[in-house]
Amino acid sequence: GDELAGKRFEKLVEIMARTGDPRAVPTLVKAMQSPDVTVSRAAAGHLVWWFPGSPGVTEAFEQALQRSSRLQRCRAGVGALLLVLFAASDRRSGWSSLGGGFIAIAHAVSIN
Repeated sequence: GDELAGKRFEKLVEIMARTGDPRAVPTLVKAMQSPDVTVSRAAAGHLVWWFPGSPGVTEAFEQALQRSSRLQRCRAGVGALLLVLFAASDRRSGWSSLGGGFIAIAHAVSIN
């Protein structure tokens, strides 16, 4: 299934990188965006090892860092929202927990 396809794509990424051919860079950059973490990490590692400083590589890592930052903010916001929902459903926690959850959401959304 999907796991086998991911393993095959990861191996393909490795083979392309090991050629040392700069024409592989755009495909490796695209592979960094894969939802399969194994494939994206492999592509990133091969780009660093085989193609440091090649056109497009630095930009790809900058974009990956920006995506990661947005994802972390989103996860923090979801966690804070769950805290608010839990506090709202648990009468024993009172308004102080509910207020803390809203503060956490505001903080998560405002992180640069």
